[in-house]
Amino acid sequence: MIQGQLDVPLNAFGRSQAETSAELFKDTIIDELWSSTLIRAKETAQIVGQYHLSLGHNAKEDDRLKERGMGSWEGCLDADVGQNPEPEDAEAYDAVVTRIIAWLRELLLAHQTAKEDRTILVVTHEDCITALGRYINTPESFPLAGIDLNIYFQTEEGVDVVDGCPNLGVSTIDFTFTGEGGEAKWVGFIKGWAEKGPV
Repeated sequence: MIQGQLDVPLNAFGRSQAETSAELFKDTIIDELWSSTLIRAKETAQIVGQYHLSLGHNAKEDDRLKERGMGSWEGCLDADVGQNPEPEDAEAYDAVVTRIIAWLRELLLAHQTAKEDRTILVVTHEDCITALGRYINTPESFPLAGIDLNIYFQTEEGVDVVDGCPNLGVSTIDFTFTGEGGEAKWVGFIKGWAEKGPV
């Protein structure tokens, strides 16, 4: 089913995937946990957070992390829509890019003066990761009106390809703040990307 922004909970398969993610991160010290406002993401964050008592079930939520809206296709089966063009009321990808990058900018600004490294885990959705991937690959294609963004992405040699499970991917970006050359900027080093990442 095409869910889009329909607020449906995880089914049994989705919960098993979330448990797989929880196992992956249970020995990682997570300083901050973020989630989309959609219930399936919040449930995933709660399951991942079970191994991190300092976080409990208190994931921070932001509406900008929710899935891309698919308009009149939401609730339809893939077989029903076939190869038809997306409906006019579907959310445009550039709108998703803008809200995701705006959220990321705010997050980085909040940690700009941090004295220690922090590990932040974000539970979001496929098209949000797709949008971030598109921005990383072709930032010039997405002018972000009103956002004074100094974030640059670099891909290190030997990026880890993370083998997740169907409909679930794990990607890792290591952000570093630098003032080299008189320009304050964030550099995001892509350390790992989902093997079946939607980029």
